[in-house]
Amino acid sequence: MVAEIAESIPYEFLSIKHLGTIKDGVEDLTSEKSKAWSGFLENYTLKKNGKTTELIIDLDDPREYKDFFEKTWPQALEKVKELAEMNTTMA
Repeated sequence: MVAEIAESIPYEFLSIKHLGTIKDGVEDLTSEKSKAWSGFLENYTLKKNGKTTELIIDLDDPREYKDFFEKTWPQALEKVKELAEMNTTMA
């Protein structure tokens, strides 16, 4: 994916705006597939909840990639959880 950080508030909020895709190591911002991702937002919000922190995710999701997200998203979130928990035990 080709993307940019649209907004960042450390430890609170991150918004990623997709601009296109990468194919064979080359950025593609103009093909139909790439245009389907253009403007797509991933928003991540952290909220303290007592002694824990809640991760809230808001995604624009092109419907044609629903199967992809259903398969890969749980794996990605498990890795985020693992990294977050590892960092809290190191602090």
